[in-house]
Amino acid sequence: MKKTAWIAAALLAAAWAPVSAAEAAPASSADTLTAISGELDTAASVGVIGGQAAGFIPKLDLGDGMSYHPVDLRSLDPTLPETAVWGQLRIDKDGILQTADVIDLAGENPDLDAVTEGMFGPGSTVTAEGVQKIALFNTILGRAGAMLNEAILNGIADVRKQSGEPLPYSILHTELRSVEALHLMEGTGGGLVYTTGARVLVYADGWVLPGYVRAYLWKVGTSYRTILLWANDSQKDAAQAAGDRLVRRLVTER
Repeated sequence: MKKTAWIAAALLAAAWAPVSAAEAAPASSADTLTAISGELDTAASVGVIGGQAAGFIPKLDLGDGMSYHPVDLRSLDPTLPETAVWGQLRIDKDGILQTADVIDLAGENPDLDAVTEGMFGPGSTVTAEGVQKIALFNTILGRAGAMLNEAILNGIADVRKQSGEPLPYSILHTELRSVEALHLMEGTGGGLVYTTGARVLVYADGWVLPGYVRAYLWKVGTSYRTILLWANDSQKDAAQAAGDRLVRRLVTER
């Protein structure tokens, strides 16, 4: 039981540990990329979306056995926004029900404006600066596994220091596989929607937990829309298909 508590504490500590994007950028990057990296570092330190974000996805029937169901967590915490920020994608096909958990956030953020400047250009265009920023994001994605494990080690160190327990540094680490480059989705009716995904293997105290994560980002006016979904690795194909369909529905019917 104590080991289980240590693992949970280490995961939470690692999840909240800020990761420096500046350290992830190559030392030979041009001045522009260095400046962008600094912007990313600032955004990471305050949170990409910020504290005022709220969920924005209602219950939806997506067709072909796919549906989205928001979950109201106010029964657990009345201070949460009225609109649920957590939900579940369900894919019911051939008598088999597959699911993916979803977090959806909407809100304005000046820090994210600086980070993504040029990626959402006028008239749904991507400027030269936006292309450079996409390249930097993908450089960081290529090193995301090492960055995440460094954050986990820092989190374990904090837990050891605060609890006084000799939590092994080897008790938890992750491995990212099949990481997709950040790219624009097709079939969005001309809207700019960026997406990326990866398989995630979590090694925790001798256990291997295979999973899949996918993220989407777009803008509506001056407000950002972000969706993060995760599922068991065995359900990754169904989760991606349902996630893509959900996003296309939201973007084309805005």
